This record gives sequence, structure tokens and C-alpha cells, in this order.
Amino acid sequence: RATGLRASAHVEWSSHSQEAILQEVQRRQPDLLVIESFPKTPADGVLAHQTHHKLMEACPCPLLLVRSAIPYPAHPRVIAAVDPMHAHARTSALDEAIVSAGSEVAGALAGELHLFHARTPWVSVSGQLHGPGWIPDIVKDEDQVKYEHRVASRVTELAAGHNVTDLHIHLVDGDVSNNHRNTGYPT
Repeated sequence: RATGLRASAHVEWSSHSQEAILQEVQRRQPDLLVIESFPKTPADGVLAHQTHHKLMEACPCPLLLVRSAIPYPAHPRVIAAVDPMHAHARTSALDEAIVSAGSEVAGALAGELHLFHARTPWVSVSGQLHGPGWIPDIVKDEDQVKYEHRVASRVTELAAGHNVTDLHIHLVDGDVSNNHRNTGYPT
């Protein structure tokens, strides 16, 4: 508030926290939703994980999960998770809002903005669901190479529009629409 930002807090108890939060977001239409997400007990961790997963899927505004009680470092990394391939009929406006909000947060914290995208693996895109999850570059066919370059190009275009350098782009193969526990990436 001292810097001119409008900020408000709202506390409400609900046995269905993700639905209650989404209803408040719909009602208030904030520019950014900040959620404290570090569990204090193992049971809190399970509930928090379920709530955060639902919020990441359905939140209509940029979402900041504060995952630690430890103060931010002097030069923190802010990661904006984007989907420039517009999976699940999401529009590019959401990516723009996420990157813009991430840029503002990074600027306010004197940090650096990074973009992250989990590219749906070629075996899922091509319908080869029982093939290997990763194959060496030398074996990739032309369609796979074109697909991977198209995804990388869209992520790079989004990054360039917000002055994010190539070193701050993180593109990994992993299908987030499936069971994320089987991707090999941390949750």
C-alpha cells in the first residue's frame, strides 16, 4: 500500500476451500491472488496440495503461491507457468496476464522473471500412447521435430514480448494434464 498498490485481505472458513476461494475471485475480480501454501502439518500438506492443484487449473487471474515461511532472497526468481499452446481452450490473454503479473512481482522484489512451460510429449500428441516417453534426437521424425520447434517458438515469442532472456526460459517435456506424479518432475 505504501507504494500505491491497492491491497486487501479476506478471511473466510469453508470445508471446500478451493470452491470458496474461486467464488471470491469471481466476485472480487482481483489482479493477483496470493495464497500462503506451506503446510504446518502433514494433513495440511495434503489439503493444500489438493486446493492448489484446483486453483492452478481454474483460477481466472494470476496466482502467486508463497511456498515458504522464509523471507525472499535479495534477488528472487519468479516463475510464470504458461501454456502458449492454449491447451484446455485457454486464451493467450491468460498467458499475457500471468507473465505481466510475474514481471510486476519480479520488479517489486528486485528479482528475475523466468518462464516455464511443460510441453506435452510427442508420444501423447501423436497418439502413440504406448511408445517411450523420450527418444533420442537422431530417431525423431520430421513431424516430431516440427512440433517441438513450434512449441519452443511460441514460448520464445511470449518471452521476447516481455523481455525475458533465453536463459530464463524453462521448457520441459511433461504432460501436466495427466497424473503429474508420474512425470518425474517435482510437484
